[in-house]
Amino acid sequence: VIGFQQDIETYSLNDLRVWYEKYYAPNNATLVVVGDVNPVKVVALAKQYFGDYAFNPNIKPSNRTATTLRGNSKVLKLKAELPFYVLSFPAPSLKTATDKSTPYKLEMLAYVLDNGLSKSLIRNQQIASSIGVGYRLYDKYDTLFTLSFIPASGVSNDTVLKAIKTQVDELINNPDFIQGELSRTKAQLEADFIFEQDQISTQSHYLGMLSTVGLGIDKMFTYVDNMNSISATEVSAIAKHYLNFDDANSVELIPQGVK
Repeated sequence: VIGFQQDIETYSLNDLRVWYEKYYAPNNATLVVVGDVNPVKVVALAKQYFGDYAFNPNIKPSNRTATTLRGNSKVLKLKAELPFYVLSFPAPSLKTATDKSTPYKLEMLAYVLDNGLSKSLIRNQQIASSIGVGYRLYDKYDTLFTLSFIPASGVSNDTVLKAIKTQVDELINNPDFIQGELSRTKAQLEADFIFEQDQISTQSHYLGMLSTVGLGIDKMFTYVDNMNSISATEVSAIAKHYLNFDDANSVELIPQGVK
């Protein structure tokens, strides 16, 4: 995402050049080297290939506060074959949250809902062909808790949305409802984390991303413990606090057919 369409249409080549010259500087980059390497040689190579690039003292942290939109809805009627619906709920990231346990609870809520809704609405009720729940734990600024779906053939968006709200209400009012899903999610997350450590590409991605965002690389190694400490009651409480459907921003695609 590089901006709103009306902004992008006014970009000039010089705008891009000025932006590049300002921000592509060594003091605005994170160099990550992972593997069986000699640290002394790595530093020497870094100086060899990047040492001639000038430090830019004009790069300063942005103090902009994101504009939080609530309760906005938009209906798109486009040439498409399938309907689609997206809901987004404003939420803090690990970087911006005052209570650092909140983002981990939101992350767990996303996993539990994604698995639970897929089982209930796709496999059991068969009213949706696709459902996705996402949350960006490591965003630099405030972020979104997002829920999207494609209804099954002959099923309306409203039918699926009503079923989702029913399941969210059940989660909020009865934490025991998700206890089994929570246990399975914790086991899967730990297994995935261990597996990912075998891939140096994954290690380098998280080390670089965490350092660049300003969270510190230790967050990579405390993730599993933070997730495992979350209870069903805490997931229920975080859902009640953040999943207010009246405050959600939504986009609904109503297909007009493809000719």
